[in-house]
Formats: sequence, structure tokens, C-alpha cells
Amino acid sequence: MSEPRVVKICRNCKSENIRKDADAVWNPDTQEWELNAVYDRVTCEDCSDQSNWPDEKPYEDDRFPMEEWQREAGGGDTVLGYLDWRAHKIESES
Repeated sequence: MSEPRVVKICRNCKSENIRKDADAVWNPDTQEWELNAVYDRVTCEDCSDQSNWPDEKPYEDDRFPMEEWQREAGGGDTVLGYLDWRAHKIESES
């Protein structure tokens, strides 16, 4: 199975509205800017917190809402964590 997808979030306020600084160089052959480097510092656009390491939360697949997993887990229908539960649901569909 591939690496589970995640959403990067602010360590302080848990917002998904975070940004990283980067460096781009002009390519005269393609006439476009090309990404040269992405820096470590992360800045939250909502609370202005800065960190080198944002938190992560599981990427929630709209086809398999976390609320559905919580209902199943709460009712004893699954012991899987959300990401494993979602992977099982995807495998069951194919």
C-alpha cells in the first residue's frame, strides 16, 4: 500500500492555511520560473505562528467520511484506525 495521504496543519491553531517560502529561478529557454528550493520555515496565515515542523492529520477522503468510521468504531464494527479502515473500504470496492 502507498504512503497514507496527510494534510499539513499549524501546530498552534490547527489551521490548514499554512505556507512555505521558496526560491525560483528564471529559465530563459522555457521563459518560465522554475522552483529551485523550498525552505524549512512554515508560516500559518491565520495565527502567524512560525515553525519548521507543521503537524499532520490524516487526509479525509470525501468518499469515506471520518464520521462514518467513528460510528463504526463506536459501535464495535471496526477496530481499524481511520487510514486502515479507508484502505479496507477502497479495496472492498475494487
